[in-house]
Amino acid sequence: MAPKKLSGAQNQKRKKNIELENKLLATQWKKWINKSNQRNSSSNSTINCNENNSNEVIEEIVCNELLENSDESISENKILKKTEILDACNVEIEKNIKNESQVTEEIFEIDFNDPSSWPPITGKIRTLLMNHGPETGKNSDFYFSENVTNNRRFTINWFTKMLPNGEQVERSWLLYSDKTKCVYCFPCMLFANKTMTSPSIIDPQQGFNNWKKLNPKIPDHENSNEHRTNMFKWADFKSNLNKNNTIDCALQLEINNEKEKWKHILKVLIDCVRFCCVNNLALRGSNCDIGKPGCGIFLNLIGLISKYDSVLSSHLKHKGQITYLSNKIQNEFINLLGSKVRNEIIQRIKNSKYFSIIFDSTPDVSREDQLCEIIRYVREVNNEFVIEESFVDFIYTNEKTELGIASDVLQKLEKYGLSFKNCRGQGWYCVKMSR
Repeated sequence: MAPKKLSGAQNQKRKKNIELENKLLATQWKKWINKSNQRNSSSNSTINCNENNSNEVIEEIVCNELLENSDESISENKILKKTEILDACNVEIEKNIKNESQVTEEIFEIDFNDPSSWPPITGKIRTLLMNHGPETGKNSDFYFSENVTNNRRFTINWFTKMLPNGEQVERSWLLYSDKTKCVYCFPCMLFANKTMTSPSIIDPQQGFNNWKKLNPKIPDHENSNEHRTNMFKWADFKSNLNKNNTIDCALQLEINNEKEKWKHILKVLIDCVRFCCVNNLALRGSNCDIGKPGCGIFLNLIGLISKYDSVLSSHLKHKGQITYLSNKIQNEFINLLGSKVRNEIIQRIKNSKYFSIIFDSTPDVSREDQLCEIIRYVREVNNEFVIEESFVDFIYTNEKTELGIASDVLQKLEKYGLSFKNCRGQGWYCVKMSR
């Protein structure tokens, strides 16, 4: 017998339920897309696979239920129940992702001369800091360490200590941060049990900068039992690391091998970027795959070197989530190399003390006005004095008045730690200023 034909009211009700179901599925689909877009790109690929599989399973269950009930009159209560089921699944998946993401290794950068930027001291962080050693900051310019309250500065003499027999001993534990303008105790930061009454010299977030009280504070801390205990722990831990006598020596050996592999790969990639920059060659092409036409000079260089480098060849054959070959990484390499060169130039200028400034105003490709900053100084090379002119940076000017340009120049010099009092000459070329 043929099925009974539905009435007009029943057809409208069925159509309304189908539209409601479609809206529900569209809402859930948007939620999944937004969550996948917001998810950190550095998360583990297995987590993404598990989540995608879970999404597919949930969608398949919901679709099957909708198909089974398509001939029935579906109420809004049932749809709300399905919404609750989907939301509960979302919460469960998010919990699993959080738990799994905690296992993944964190990627961070450490400024070894700035303890205030260090992450919380864990076993891995302690090992990393121990392998690198303390950056004492002896070569810093202590002129800018002046304390506003007592008008005193830190001096390099505090890095050595005079024994009663007249012998001078280096304080290898003392660390001066050029950013925070404070001193710290390196072993105590790594091994001390910090309490509310702990001295500020062992606190990475605080540091000690009361230069007026350096005389009693440094010797008192140096002769304290806690400092001596931490010095012994530092020496013992360092010795065990060098001899691979730690409990996790096999794991440390594997970590070191992996570290050396990535150092080698990064060295090759940076050398290729340097080669292109020195010869003024464009890095990228129209294709991002090595070996294909139009992949660019950088990727062609990598492919050529991989024929004679087994480590790089293995890296290219077994591409994982991290390749260091993208255009963003290339730009980052260029920026890092540029900042390294700039810092070296600034250090040479500081060593020379006196300098002259030369500025040339010119618009860039986007027609934005900018000042080309060139500094002229005298440098000693092999007992000979050489006059050098070095390009430092571009200064984008917001105002073309005398006061505005002078303010931008002074801010840039202050940023690099150069005192305008040591400036002995100025040169301006094609700069149109209005009063």
